[in-house]
Amino acid sequence: MSARPSWISLVWGADVVFESAGRTETAQLSLRVVRREGTVVFFGVCPLGQTIAMEPNNVSVHKLTIVGSYVSPQTLVRPVNVLHQGRVKVDQFIIERFRLEAVHDALASLKNGRTIKSMMAPT
Repeated sequence: MSARPSWISLVWGADVVFESAGRTETAQLSLRVVRREGTVVFFGVCPLGQTIAMEPNNVSVHKLTIVGSYVSPQTLVRPVNVLHQGRVKVDQFIIERFRLEAVHDALASLKNGRTIKSMMAPT
């Protein structure tokens, strides 16, 4: 992991970074975009034998938390069956789409209960 100036981690970065692509490039990137005292969750599963480079001092100095999470494909069998049986009426879920620059509107919509999910579109 390339070093970054210590002041950057004080003012820049995500509180929590979820790496869910399962690619070494995004795993490496997640360690660079998390803020000081932030958390990186490795959710994606990189192929066996692949590794990433990291500097342990950056983890210590920036007080990072690194968490692994694994969900077996069998975990989803029951929820998918419940959806297939129509026991959850997903068509009644209120989902709103927002442009990326309207992120604050999306968060407000969630907070005030107007929607249960906000989707961000880049354009």
